[in-house]
Amino acid sequence: MSKNKNPIQILGEQITKECPGASVTVDKPKNASGVWFLDILRDGHTVNVQWQTDRGFGVSSSPDADYGEKTDEVYGDADAVRHRVLSLLLSRGQTSPPVAVSLSQLRRELGLSQIEMAERLSVQQGAVSRMERRGDIKISSLREYCQSLGGTLKLMAQFPNGSAKLIQLEDEQETA
Repeated sequence: MSKNKNPIQILGEQITKECPGASVTVDKPKNASGVWFLDILRDGHTVNVQWQTDRGFGVSSSPDADYGEKTDEVYGDADAVRHRVLSLLLSRGQTSPPVAVSLSQLRRELGLSQIEMAERLSVQQGAVSRMERRGDIKISSLREYCQSLGGTLKLMAQFPNGSAKLIQLEDEQETA
């Protein structure tokens, strides 16, 4: 594969080779920093992939999805997205939007107790309990909580017309 190809173009070539009968279309963005789209059709089943340099891959496969809508699943790793796309194509599976979870549910899903979480955050267990029950939390505290779990906090604004924008905070711009 050529060095001049980006990850979504390479993904399209891999899907074409690994999934005979699939029709793969790559749509380039109007500007270099824009979103690339990969539309894959196999036996009447569609999987859509979006890719942007600093945002990774987004995947959707839903009969209700419209072109350009927000994706249901997000992957940072090209190999992981390739496996997921192949799985969706072969099984004719559907993606679904992520389900909202509370901080305590998130922590428990990762198999951590409040005491273990407190150790990661360098606070007392009671502080973790209060943070998880709080309805209004500082973004910096939420970011630290997510980072201590190995994740990254992303804030998204959803608008009535269906568009969504990732919010970039001032302190994030300095490190970007």
